[in-house]
Amino acid sequence: MNITKIALDNGRMTWVLLVLVIFLGFSVYSDFPSREDPSIRINRSLIITQFPGLPPEQVENLISKKIEERLREIGEIEFINSTSTTGQSIVTISAYEHLPDFEKIWDKVRRKLADTKASLPQGVQGPFMNDDFGDVAIVTAALTGDGWAMDELREHARSIRDKIYTVDGIRRVSLYGVQEEKVYLEALPSLAESQSIDIAGAMQAIQDQNTIIPSGKLYTPHREITVETSGKLTSIDDIQDIEINANQGGGILALKDYVSIRQSFSEPPSDLAFYNGKPAIVIAASMQQGRNILEVGPRLKKLLFEADANLPIGMKLSLATFQPDVVGKSINDVKSSLYQTLAIVLLVVIISLGLVEGLIVGVTVPITILATLLVMFFMEIDLQFISLASLIIGLGMLVDNGIVITENIHLRLHQGAKRYDAAIDACKELALPLLTSTLTTVLAFAPILIANGTTGEYTRSLAQVVSISLLISWVLSLTIVPLLAVRFISDKKKEKPFILLPFYQKFVAKVLTFPKAFLGMIAGVFVFSLAIVSLVPVEMFATSSRSEVLVYLDVPAGYNVHQTKNASQKLTHWLMDETQNPEVDYVSSYIGSGGPRFFLSISPSNPAPNRSFIIVNTHSADEAKMMLSKIKQFSAQNIPSARVKPQLIARGTVPPGVVQLRFSGPNADVLYELALKAENALASIPGAVNVSNNWQNKTKRFRVDIDQAKVRRAGISYQSISNALNGVFTGAKVTEIRRGDTLIPVIVKLKHDAINVKEASNLLDNVKIFTSSANSEYVLLSQVASIEMVPQFGSIARRNMEKNITVGGQHNVMKAPELQAAWDEKIQDITNNLPEGYRIELGGELEGFADSAGTLFITLPLFFGLVFCLLVAQFSSFRKTGIVVLTIPLAFSGGFLGLYITGANFDFIGALGFLSLAGIIINNAIVLIDKITAEQNAGLSKIDAISSASLNRLRPILITTATTILAFIPLMLMAETLFYSMASVIIFGLAIGTMMTLGAVPTLCLLFLKETEKETESEQLLHCSAELETVTSG
Repeated sequence: MNITKIALDNGRMTWVLLVLVIFLGFSVYSDFPSREDPSIRINRSLIITQFPGLPPEQVENLISKKIEERLREIGEIEFINSTSTTGQSIVTISAYEHLPDFEKIWDKVRRKLADTKASLPQGVQGPFMNDDFGDVAIVTAALTGDGWAMDELREHARSIRDKIYTVDGIRRVSLYGVQEEKVYLEALPSLAESQSIDIAGAMQAIQDQNTIIPSGKLYTPHREITVETSGKLTSIDDIQDIEINANQGGGILALKDYVSIRQSFSEPPSDLAFYNGKPAIVIAASMQQGRNILEVGPRLKKLLFEADANLPIGMKLSLATFQPDVVGKSINDVKSSLYQTLAIVLLVVIISLGLVEGLIVGVTVPITILATLLVMFFMEIDLQFISLASLIIGLGMLVDNGIVITENIHLRLHQGAKRYDAAIDACKELALPLLTSTLTTVLAFAPILIANGTTGEYTRSLAQVVSISLLISWVLSLTIVPLLAVRFISDKKKEKPFILLPFYQKFVAKVLTFPKAFLGMIAGVFVFSLAIVSLVPVEMFATSSRSEVLVYLDVPAGYNVHQTKNASQKLTHWLMDETQNPEVDYVSSYIGSGGPRFFLSISPSNPAPNRSFIIVNTHSADEAKMMLSKIKQFSAQNIPSARVKPQLIARGTVPPGVVQLRFSGPNADVLYELALKAENALASIPGAVNVSNNWQNKTKRFRVDIDQAKVRRAGISYQSISNALNGVFTGAKVTEIRRGDTLIPVIVKLKHDAINVKEASNLLDNVKIFTSSANSEYVLLSQVASIEMVPQFGSIARRNMEKNITVGGQHNVMKAPELQAAWDEKIQDITNNLPEGYRIELGGELEGFADSAGTLFITLPLFFGLVFCLLVAQFSSFRKTGIVVLTIPLAFSGGFLGLYITGANFDFIGALGFLSLAGIIINNAIVLIDKITAEQNAGLSKIDAISSASLNRLRPILITTATTILAFIPLMLMAETLFYSMASVIIFGLAIGTMMTLGAVPTLCLLFLKETEKETESEQLLHCSAELETVTSG
């Protein structure tokens, strides 16, 4: 099918379709789903199970292991990681990234967890599954109130949350910093001693008073009436009047005479939030998939401003993070770069080709962009940073096809062909070569299209958009370009030859005279570039240019949440001091809960009382970088007991420069010893920072070893011992009262002030365990158990059913590969003498890079094989195909040098730049060799054909190279550095690679192509037919 002929023969319909595409393109552009980053599927889910007071070893054995064993039965799960701390198990599961539907997997997980519940210890809370922790909050708003109680803040926060749900496009609204209300019944130690009151018995009495039991129904001849007994506690007053038995003397005591009753919040608190140092409740809202954040955001902001205006005096609702503004700025910056690039490309084309031909080629560029947007809309590719930058990347390559077609049509018109015939013949000659060159570029990007995993999903729109735009440009070059060329191109010979033509003619003559010397020279350049690239730092993704600093603050394991709060507030108050830190705009901190995810790559800390997550917002990215060293210095001098890790927001899941090693094995003590040696080795490297392990430091606990024989003789049970200990220390929930739609737990405990270790030991010795609730018989805990203080691990981590410790850190100067090499050298003794059953695995940024590169590059042989087949099909020659392939290293030489010269890091996006570079440079070789073949077929000698074709294709090649290079300059100069490495690779790779290709291809053709081409099959048939006619006539 000849699409050029169809377009020319149906000109009016072609114009109608073109106008329709332009109109629809503008229409979808105005209502395009927009976001900051590409939408990716989160393949992880979190399972939290709690049992207050249970030591990490028992949490591991009784909870984490049980859950892991059940979840391991699900074949779609790749990794199961668990962290067992005092009273809490956190299991993180990761499904295989290539699976199409994670929801079905999470449904299986929920069913397994339901089955597991029966095998967990009685009294366990959970397991609770969170498969939405990957949600990104488009807004976080902090509600503060000077002089207002936390319960009053909570009621207003809930009201605002309900209003936010009315905004179209909102998916989920979460509250952080909400503290659970509780009623505490605290027994006075002196009274409990004198009256020999059994706390467990008192708990039972309270439960009995708050029980609703069905009392039957009355039946009359006409109706049925339910009988209800009053036994429900609805207020503190109801609790005060409950009577309990006193074992001493068998008397009765009113509960209010035995305990102090007060309504408060969880002690110690488990979820604290602060905004600029003030207690706050933070409201975090996430958006539905496929919605436009630039539309949802303004509606949400308006609602929040209205809510703030209607708050009581003293309350304030402040925007902590507002992603629509960030996304809007990011997209506007990229759009601005896109417009600049479009103007540059059009200007270069017009200057190079002249006004008429330049406009013919240039007009296809905006049409291609609009058509690409239309296809993106139907393919549900969001308008985000990656997809918009992809349009810029494709811009420089879009003009290639149009330039070659326009030049060919003009040449034929100059030779006397009719306009219609010139257009048809030019497109017929070049349609297949240009399709081949377009497809080779598409295939160069194809590994990204099918790459599995998060990185593949994140960068997929890059390959999609570039491929779509290139294919559309090929179609337009065979339809719109000839349609315009037939009408507007002059058939006069160009008055001035291309200005660089004489210089290039001399250059070609030289390289054809000394071909081997020239090849030796470019081979030397390639070897030199390989040596240079070894000096280029390697990292996964460039750091984001956002203005926030993330601070992860951990106090030693075993410290309570109040110590974490004190350290966090000390840092916050210093940060908010305008005289010392004028760069800081505001500070949000989350203690114990981890906090919301407001950016895709952020991973808030797991919930723990000794951890705080702080977000420091500055005025600019440069100021954020300045704050890093200031925070480190202040923390080292003023919070020495805390481990403070400030970092900028990274694009990848692992911050740049992080090195990690995972130690696995059966014995916790041996494993911890190995990890500590490796940790000390890493810390001994000058400049190493943030060195730690995920088991944290060891802590201490009281271990109560119960003598079974004594317990049996005393007539008590393990449950009664546990209840007594809970009542004395932590307190136990006995019932709950209802206030409106809120259930408030009622906790019974022994009242005591803060005590030291010695006092706690004495208190433990004298805990009473009653043998009967009807009399005063009891035994002391020390009579049936031995009590000692023993060390314990701060936490115990496991990975895929075995114990696992991760040790890691960063360096002030070194990148991850350098630091890892230095660390490996220091732990050679450990790695060479690992006990049997133990192993070490690589983690951190290097593992992430290897995994991402592996999913990408594992398919490279397949696609380069397809490119090779495509070239063989195009040329029907292995020699010509080989010449094309040999041009790739020439471009890579320039890319390697570009990374070094510009100071760019060799990251994942830079690696994609080399794929792009290969596709672009191949195009130049294809067009040049195709022209050499055509000249030889026209009867020229090999050397004349090479010279003629090289001069003929010089201008299209240089114009395409120039437009592509200039298209990348705005990307390189953008504040966002994600594409800096790719721009460096392609700008220098094309500049140097094209210069070498323009000499290498003629040289290689001279050395390897035959003098004359073989006759085609049709020519052979014609020759045989002529001979047959001669024989027949004879």
